[in-house]
Amino acid sequence: MMGLSTTKLVEPVVHSMAIFFADRLADWHGLQGALLGSLALLKRSKSVGAVSEDDAVRFVKSALENLHVQALTQQDRILCLELLESLLGTYAAAVSSLGSDLVYGVCAAIEGETDPRCLLISFHIVELLAHMFPSPEGPVADCAEDLFDIISRYFPVSFTPPPNDARGITREDLATSLQKAFVSTPFFSSSCISLLLEKLSSRLHIAKIDSLKYLGLCALDFSGKVMAEFSKPIWVALKSELFPSSVSNKGIFDVIPNNDQEIFNETIICLRRCIKAVQNQGDNPDRVNFMMPEIPKQELLSLILEDDSVGDLFRFIEHCTYSASSELMTDGNISPQWIVALINEEGATSKARVMIDILSAVAQASCSACSCVLEKVLQLNLTAVQESYSSQNIITEKRNISTWNAGSRQFANLVALLLSTKVVNAANGLAQDQAYTFIKTQSPVNIDEVVNKYWLEPLFVRAPDLVDAYVEAVTVGKQIILTAASNTLGLQYCQLGVDGLRGLATFPAPISLLSSDQVNQIISFLTSILLDKEQYDFIWNHVLKAFSSIIATEETFKDFGSPRTYVLDEVIPQLLKALVQSKGIQDVDANLQAISTFSASRPLVLERLLDNLGDSISFWLPETIVKSEPAGDTRKVESILRCISQDLLPLCNLEGGDQAAAPKILHSVWSSIEALPVSTLKYSEQIMAACMEVIRVAVQKCNAAVQEDVFSKALQTVADRVNICDKCNDSKAIAFSKKDICKQSIPTLFKLSSCYQKIQETWLIALLASIVIAVRPGLLYLQEKFFLKLFLDAALDKRRSPYTESAAQALASILNKWVEGKKENHLSSDLLTLEDAINFVLTSESISPVKSFMNSNGLENLDNSDGFLLSHKRLQGVQVLSWVGKALAMRGDVQVKDIAVLLLSILKSSDLELGKDPKHEGYRMNKESEEHEELTIAIATAAAEGLGIIIKESKALNKKHYATVRPLYKQRFLCSMLPLFFQALREVGNFERIWLLRGLGHLISETPHTALMSDVQLVLPLLLEALPALSKDSRDMNLVLAILLVLSSFLVDTHYGRNAAADHVANIVTRLIPLLQYQFSMTVRETVLQCLGAVVGLPYSRVYPLRMQVLKSLSAALDDPKRGVRKEAVRCHRIWMAISSK
Repeated sequence: MMGLSTTKLVEPVVHSMAIFFADRLADWHGLQGALLGSLALLKRSKSVGAVSEDDAVRFVKSALENLHVQALTQQDRILCLELLESLLGTYAAAVSSLGSDLVYGVCAAIEGETDPRCLLISFHIVELLAHMFPSPEGPVADCAEDLFDIISRYFPVSFTPPPNDARGITREDLATSLQKAFVSTPFFSSSCISLLLEKLSSRLHIAKIDSLKYLGLCALDFSGKVMAEFSKPIWVALKSELFPSSVSNKGIFDVIPNNDQEIFNETIICLRRCIKAVQNQGDNPDRVNFMMPEIPKQELLSLILEDDSVGDLFRFIEHCTYSASSELMTDGNISPQWIVALINEEGATSKARVMIDILSAVAQASCSACSCVLEKVLQLNLTAVQESYSSQNIITEKRNISTWNAGSRQFANLVALLLSTKVVNAANGLAQDQAYTFIKTQSPVNIDEVVNKYWLEPLFVRAPDLVDAYVEAVTVGKQIILTAASNTLGLQYCQLGVDGLRGLATFPAPISLLSSDQVNQIISFLTSILLDKEQYDFIWNHVLKAFSSIIATEETFKDFGSPRTYVLDEVIPQLLKALVQSKGIQDVDANLQAISTFSASRPLVLERLLDNLGDSISFWLPETIVKSEPAGDTRKVESILRCISQDLLPLCNLEGGDQAAAPKILHSVWSSIEALPVSTLKYSEQIMAACMEVIRVAVQKCNAAVQEDVFSKALQTVADRVNICDKCNDSKAIAFSKKDICKQSIPTLFKLSSCYQKIQETWLIALLASIVIAVRPGLLYLQEKFFLKLFLDAALDKRRSPYTESAAQALASILNKWVEGKKENHLSSDLLTLEDAINFVLTSESISPVKSFMNSNGLENLDNSDGFLLSHKRLQGVQVLSWVGKALAMRGDVQVKDIAVLLLSILKSSDLELGKDPKHEGYRMNKESEEHEELTIAIATAAAEGLGIIIKESKALNKKHYATVRPLYKQRFLCSMLPLFFQALREVGNFERIWLLRGLGHLISETPHTALMSDVQLVLPLLLEALPALSKDSRDMNLVLAILLVLSSFLVDTHYGRNAAADHVANIVTRLIPLLQYQFSMTVRETVLQCLGAVVGLPYSRVYPLRMQVLKSLSAALDDPKRGVRKEAVRCHRIWMAISSK
């Protein structure tokens, strides 16, 4: 059977086989084989010989006559239903001749089915059958009631798939398939809507949710005429969900509970879809954006707009506007709870808020509905807002703010403002949907002539008044907040005002109801808030979000009519001007936050900002980089550089239109460097670190050709400064170009200068190193001995700063990206192989002080400046070895083991005995300087951290910076190190053992936990030994936490971790209990409690004897001064109490 569907056969053979299998359907002994053969035949394509239409009819007749589907086994039922599905899907025209017999046969086949796989096929068969007979006189129309009765029994779908179900059928699959069957034919419409309205009254949550979803989706598929017939029942049913019967008689501002936000949201969505369906018989469905000249009065829309609740809302606003006092409210004071209930998005709300949400949903449903709501809402609401502003000027008349807040007229003003804002934004959403659809379906030629926007006429007429009302709302809200009358009320005024202005400003250009002057008015007002965060801090972030929406709209509809660039042309220049003029760091940070937000919204804005900020760097950097002490300008420039590197440059796309931004920034930085005096040897470390980060990120965003040009320019900058230093000499001036670099030897050029040693000591090397870190592999001149020595010597400089670390990372980057076998076009004799380069670094005289550390006899010889500098070189050398080891480990080079052995040897060195207690007999009393002792400890600490550096993720060496990363290199390095650690631990005493455990802790804490599982038997005992040893020193706090996290991963791993931990239960508990009182970190104590809770998952026979010991120790944790620790202790105590009762 496997090849029957694809084997090419002549028509007589196919016909004979069809007759054979069709006849065999009557033989129940061989039914399964007959079904498989029939399915294989029906799946044949025309290219290999398909079944004829006559044979397909033969199959259907035989199936309807001989197959009693529901009496068969599950597997046979699936085959029978697949057979019917294949016949109805492929041979619909042929089998439709069977008419009512086919429909009744399908009803008999699917009735009473319970298997989920069979139900999916059954629902699809009903869908195919409905499409086959669309005529009102057809058999489906005659049997619609019976057919729908069969499938309606499965609504709502109640199905929970078994765990690890291989079939992968979910409840959502069944519900979606059933919904498609419900809407497959209009003959189901009456029965379907009646069923859904009935199920909507159910108390079952899933029944309500499914009823609302189905009703909304069915409304879009059924005709508007059908939905119009059910308008009143639908509105009554949906209203009962929005207003529970228990609160239906309450006042419009009384707080009502809403216990299920999901049901409320689904009800609003369903209402919008139903209105859209009803309006479809009035709106022209063939056009995207337009309504008929006469707005038809539809029953569902009329029911909503004429509802008593909506009338109460409008009467309240009107009465409070034109009356001195409100008769609709018995209490003259508005409860703050009413305000909260009015503005709440979730939870308890008010009837007024629900009606506002209903009206906004209606406005977003269709063009004609939106026009009706706008006409009804705006005139009354704007009058209410304007009357309130004019009659109650709380600031000028110095009235009591609490009284003003309590008045019903002012509360009506807030209601009117909220209603108008919601309706305006709903109209905006509808306009954007139409514009987006138009972009996808039509050519943007003569858009202004095609788009008909008169359905927005009510909004267009009142647009100027709306702008003034929203601006005034922000002003009044600010005054309320400043007078401390009501922060909640004032903030709501401000937010509603900003939301309204955003809604007006984000209409797509051809559909926009505002003139250019009106949009400029909105933009100018919002910009004034954006540039004054100190005064508008309470609303500043909201305004920033509004600008993000405006920019996003400009970007989305840039090809829809005349593109808008208000933000680009008006806001960005003012923002940059404010950044230049700002003095305080808070103003700088606010402006930069706005710049970052704008850049993420539109590439054109990003390009403009980077271009202007690049010019600013050229102006500020030469002045601030030479300041050693932080000043106002220094902090400003540092913040700008951080913003560029962390927020703006990562948004640049190499393939996009902003690919020129990164080279422009690099040009600005290096131009600033060229403008510095030659004598500049001191610099601001903050500015230097920020410059290095900018250079690294910018170079990474450039293509290979630009990277090579940037490196050439950097070398030229260095050479120019050498030329100036040597102006009194007869040396030939140095000049670099890409051609020179490829054909000449770099050392030859630099040896022309007597300032070679001075160049090594300048801060320019740090910037040059930042370029090297980010370049792509293949710059062969970096593989010369000169650059290796240059960065190696720079990394060993006595200054502990970003300067030395950047040089070490550049050296590691060169080794990691080394390219072999491409020397034929390079004329330099100094070009090395990778093996020669590694040997050069490891055997260099610069690294020799590190090797001598292992054989030294303490610090007796460090009593002079040379010895002190030697120890500093040892410290820097350990850092270099760590980064070189990382570079080799990422490449998978075996020589990383030699570096690891060096680091381990440092940790075993006898000099570490300086860490002994002074009372110990081996403590050296003849040390000359406590500083020398601290330096030796720092060397050992660097060696321990170096093992972690080799494995942990780095900002310098990573895939973004084109590093070579071999898969699973971390696991390989760990496996190679564990035997070395075990051997070293056997050879050392107690004091050196602590340092080895520190190194192991750094190594394991940076290794992925999944990689540790294969060696858990070896690692776990060492972790348990390290915990008490490292818990005595506060400097090891982070290391202790990392070890505990590794331990917790072992305790929760059900495959390997728990099996290994089962052999150490008592030891684990014994090591963890003392850490419950770890004084240096609350997080450590919380993690210890989590580990103790996880111990309960180990074998019961080993855990149970320890229960009293653990429960007793938890008493101290229950009284911990930190609430988080106490909360975790309670949880852990409950777990152990539960096990003790077994």
